[in-house]
Amino acid sequence: MKILIGDRNPDVLSALEVFFKYNGQNNSVAKASSFKELTVKIEEPDLEVVLLDWESFSDQISEIIDLLSNDYPHISIILISDQKKNRKEALKIGADKFLLKSDSQDKIKKAVYSIRNKKKEINPNH
Repeated sequence: MKILIGDRNPDVLSALEVFFKYNGQNNSVAKASSFKELTVKIEEPDLEVVLLDWESFSDQISEIIDLLSNDYPHISIILISDQKKNRKEALKIGADKFLLKSDSQDKIKKAVYSIRNKKKEINPNH
């Protein structure tokens, strides 16, 4: 599975990279810390999930989700935030799933894998 993590905090990027690379699922992880870097990396082949930090990209969230939804509909979009109040807006603008940064590692892992499998069922060619 190939996952793109978007966050402006290098410590968070590194922690999530380690978490997804070494949890026994043989994942490939790409990281983006800027809008420009994110828009380039979403074009990488075999990308299945984008895990995007709401606070890091708050000014561009709608634009990123529109781009992914329109040009890369096979890619699952998960927004993660400090604020529970962002859940409704995240789902309204097109995120497939919303998580809190305080959610357990198990919940985050389950969300990523379940949403990835759901998109695979919808688009079996990707």
